[in-house]
Amino acid sequence: MERYLDEELTAMLHDLESKQEERILSEKRQSKNVPFDLRPVYQATIKDLSRSYFEDKYLPMAFAIDILEANTRSYEERLAACKMIVSADDTTPTFLGLMAIEKNRVFILAERIYNFYESTAPTKSRQS
Repeated sequence: MERYLDEELTAMLHDLESKQEERILSEKRQSKNVPFDLRPVYQATIKDLSRSYFEDKYLPMAFAIDILEANTRSYEERLAACKMIVSADDTTPTFLGLMAIEKNRVFILAERIYNFYESTAPTKSRQS
């Protein structure tokens, strides 16, 4: 009988470990599921974003003047805090950054949106 309890305990511990591993894997998958507008656009660079529009128009509309005056962050850190780029270290623009403050919105963003829809649209081979 003691052996049966040991086997039962081992099975229960194995089930708990499997559930824990499954939860960790699920969390890892979910962390990669970012909304469309926060995905990086690797074909664009920080130079495609309008610094003057961001600093002169966007920030004053988004934050109170006293907050902006007290803020000592760099340009890249401000962009990252507003989700316009991936991070202060990785200055790749996000779709949000391109939609909000891209210099040539018509060209880069339109092309990216077209490519996105083109890649997700069902084709004849996918429908069969």
